[in-house]
Amino acid sequence: TSSNSYGDEVLVMEPNRLAGPGVEWGKAERHEFKVDTSWGSEVEHFFDCIEQDLPITEGSSKDAWQVMDLIGRIHAAS
Repeated sequence: TSSNSYGDEVLVMEPNRLAGPGVEWGKAERHEFKVDTSWGSEVEHFFDCIEQDLPITEGSSKDAWQVMDLIGRIHAAS
């Protein structure tokens, strides 16, 4: 992220290696993200919702609760 708080943002996608006819390795796609636009996108969405009297559909308190619930369930299972 631009704040360097979390390190490099990398997405690695690996195809299903168990699909036939044989197992394949090393077909991963790696994508690095050098610019973090997430905060700007969330703020823009928030302002658009206020100006146009629309419901907030991204980054809502419900989304935050779902993330915290998921983290809690993962922690409880470990």
